[in-house]
Parts: sequence; C-alpha cells; structure tokens
Amino acid sequence: MSKKKSAPATLNDQGKSNVINPKRSNKSPAASQEDSKKLTRGVAKEFIRLKSENPRYKPSNPDFQRAWSEFETRCKDIGVTDRDNINNFESRILKTIDSAIKKDLESTPEPEQMVFGFLPTELTRVSWFKCLARGHAFLMPLPGEANQKVMHEQQVFKTKWGYVSFYGPENIGYDVEDLLIILLRLWELNNRTEYNIELSQILDLLGFKRTRQKRHQSSSYTKIQRMLRVLSVSSFAVGMDNEEAGWSNEPIISFHGRRYDYKIKIGPMFDRYFREGLMTGINTKERIALKRDVSKGLYRFIASHRGNEGQHNIISVAQAIGMNIDQPIFKIRQTFRKAIAELKQKTTLLDKRRNKNTIKGDILFWTRSKPVLSGSKLLNKINPNHRIET
Repeated sequence: MSKKKSAPATLNDQGKSNVINPKRSNKSPAASQEDSKKLTRGVAKEFIRLKSENPRYKPSNPDFQRAWSEFETRCKDIGVTDRDNINNFESRILKTIDSAIKKDLESTPEPEQMVFGFLPTELTRVSWFKCLARGHAFLMPLPGEANQKVMHEQQVFKTKWGYVSFYGPENIGYDVEDLLIILLRLWELNNRTEYNIELSQILDLLGFKRTRQKRHQSSSYTKIQRMLRVLSVSSFAVGMDNEEAGWSNEPIISFHGRRYDYKIKIGPMFDRYFREGLMTGINTKERIALKRDVSKGLYRFIASHRGNEGQHNIISVAQAIGMNIDQPIFKIRQTFRKAIAELKQKTTLLDKRRNKNTIKGDILFWTRSKPVLSGSKLLNKINPNHRIET
C-alpha cells in the first residue's frame, strides 16, 4: 500500500502547525517573477514564501541558488531546523539574501552616462594642478573671513606635449580638478553652459559622505565653496606643438547664488573643446575613489592616449601631472609604483596582468585594459541629445 506524501508543515507565531498546500507554488506567478527580476528584498520574500510552501522549490536565478545554499549550510552548522519559529527562519534567510543583493549590486556596473565625465584632451598632459602633500594646497578665503592676500600670478607649465599659460593662485590641488570634471559633466548633461545646481548634489558626485541624518556636514559645503572660488578667479590658455598659447581673461567658471543653491556658468574657453569633440573620458566614480594625487594625474594621462599601451620617461610624465621633479629619482619611481598599484586596485583602466604596467629603469610602461571613450562617442554616451546652448 502506497503512502501519501503529506504537505510540509511550518510553525506560526503561536507555535501551532500550519499545513500549506504545495500546489499553490505551481499556480503562483511569483516563481517567474523571481526568475526574471534582479535581486530585491521583495523578491527575496517571495522566494522564502515559495520555499516554505514547497521545500523542494529551487529558483533558476543563480544568485538566489547561491544565497539559499549558503543559508542551508549555515543552518546545519548552528543547528537550525524547520521547527524553529517561521519568523526567525525568515529573518535569517533575508539576512543571507541581503548579502547576495549587496554583492549583486556591487558587481553590476552603472550605465556609462552615470559615471563618465571628461577633460579637454589638451589638459590631460599639461596642467596647473599639482600633486601636493596634505596641507600644502592653496586655501581660498571666503567673504567675511580674515583677510588673506591672494596672489594671482601668470604661470607657464611646459611638457613635451605642450604648454599652458595659467593665471590664478599657486599650488592648486587635484581636488579642484575633480570638481572641474564634475562641473563639465553637469554642463553636458544639462545641455547648457549655465545651469542651476544644489551644492549637495556636487558633494554627492564628489563622494562626500552624508551624516546619519542624511545631510552633508557644514565643513563640506565650505570646502566646495572655496574650490568654486578658486576656479572663478582663474583663467588659462593652451598651446600645443609649439603654437602660441595666447591668453584668456575669462574665468574658468563663474557662479552666484545662495549658500546651498548655485547657478554655475562654464567659461567660453571650453566651447571649442566641446564643439570639436576634443574630450577625454574620465570615469568619475573611479577617479574620485583614488586617494593619491599622483594616481589621479596618472589616470588622466594614460586615459588621454589613443593607443592602449605606451612607454614614457618618468620625468616627462611627472612634469605632465604636476609632480615635484626636484626630489631623488628613486622616490619618483617609488611614488609611481604606488600609484600603479592603486590604479589596478581601484579602477578598470589598467590591464591587471603581471608586468603589464611597471617601471623599468626610468621608463613607465603602461597598458590599458580597453580603449577610453573620447570625442563625440563620449559625449553621446553621456547625453545622446547633447548640444550646446549659451
């Protein structure tokens, strides 16, 4: 005589047994939802319900399969059984699946239009931004602060790739260049050289952390205001291939507004780069994740070349990214090696295979993992409807 299989039982909040009809899972649309959707907590709950109704149910989503397998292993390790309270059971699986959701989100790249900014290609191999030790960058005074004399000087920066005439304060750090990249990206997204922006949005894009109350600290707003003022009192002109650099008396940006809401206007010297597509793509998420100024400078330098590999004298590269070249050569080599290690760890720019990016003698050998977007292809990725309005 054959025995009928009994339906699986679970325990309710009062410890009483509830018998659930396993056939319900065959009629429920939740299974197809779970199979097709990305990991979310809501879908996870549907999965738990199906699993409690039918212990043999297995999802086709491989992330759920791994999460469930890990959960079951943990249950065996700590002695959890089906007789445990169903709420406790659910909280444990949700915790495990939450971990899988987090891994899933971390492994899913953001759309390129969400992360790509740019710099004029001419400013990627010669620039006024400098690699500075902490505390040595210029600190711009704000209105109402104690008077601090701001020296504006005409400076000329030369490398084998060109030169730039710059008028503004000395010792401007790479955090200001990060801000410039973000402002240029917002220009492209807004399709206007002049646009409104909340400073909190800029802080978010620059990677500033919010407090538990979901607000930015007052000191963060002050820092951005100082950097905006640096850009608003500075101007530049670029010369390439021994051409005359000329001069521009227009500021890099201008702005006005209240404490937290500003109107930004991009200077006209960027119009030519925009119209002619003379832009090099910079992955803003990766660039801002870098802690070392040398890493940031090396990122933009390597990204600016057409080919996916190259070799350059380290002194030439050091000049291009604003390093101090008066220090001993072994220190320059050491600094570059640390920068290469950080680029491999935190970005997708470099080929991560051994010996593909290294220093040999006084030569930097670099190999990118893939081409970098530039020109019109880059602008179309950021904003398919891009145009310029004044």
